[in-house]
Amino acid sequence: MSAPSMIGLPIRSVHSNGGTEICGEGCCDLPTGEDMDTTVTALKALADPVRLRIVAYLAQRGEAACICSLPEVFNVSQPTLSHHLKKLVNAGICERTMDGTSAYFSLTPDVLGQLSALFFDWNVTAGQMHALPVE
Repeated sequence: MSAPSMIGLPIRSVHSNGGTEICGEGCCDLPTGEDMDTTVTALKALADPVRLRIVAYLAQRGEAACICSLPEVFNVSQPTLSHHLKKLVNAGICERTMDGTSAYFSLTPDVLGQLSALFFDWNVTAGQMHALPVE
């Protein structure tokens, strides 16, 4: 069974039948409809090298970063950085919080796990990773 998430990706749960893992029809469902649109938006947002570097930086940092310190980190102008951060916020990948006049950006909670779950599903009993089917 899948539950909705912040960026529209299903959060997978482990299904079992008498202690035996089941990974069959319906177990590794891909998003559909509006969830698919949200997923595509998130993946498109990550398809830019600067935005991908921003996500990696925020993931490694582990806490919100002030926009005022980021142009030097990514060697881009303030307007360019604002454009990229807006795309990430609109895609549900980043969150923006204000402290007075300063804007801070952080990753949406569990967004990296949700993105990972889209492509890989951990098979606990076999100890192997397998790619999800592509339609």
